[in-house]
Amino acid sequence: MLSGAISMGLGAYLAAVTERDHYLTEEKRERQEIQTKHEDEKEEIYDIMSAYGISRSATTSIVNELVQDPESWIRVRRGVLGEPHIHDTRLIRSLVHDGFRAKA
Repeated sequence: MLSGAISMGLGAYLAAVTERDHYLTEEKRERQEIQTKHEDEKEEIYDIMSAYGISRSATTSIVNELVQDPESWIRVRRGVLGEPHIHDTRLIRSLVHDGFRAKA
């Protein structure tokens, strides 16, 4: 029983470390893409919002605000890795919250 508990604990630890490393790698990639593929990254936000039926014109103010605050932009992009999360309403909340928070 003790060895089973140790095994399960070790498995959970290794899974957490792997998830953290993956998260950090993807965040680094997003930072690089925002700098080197700026327009492509903006288009991805438009595409994601379009999948929700939100027009380009309605999305433009959010994208413009995110461009001014790269940290918010990264948080939004990190929230949609593996997109499209068509059924994930957290994406919309993240875009709106971080887009308009950057303005404040």
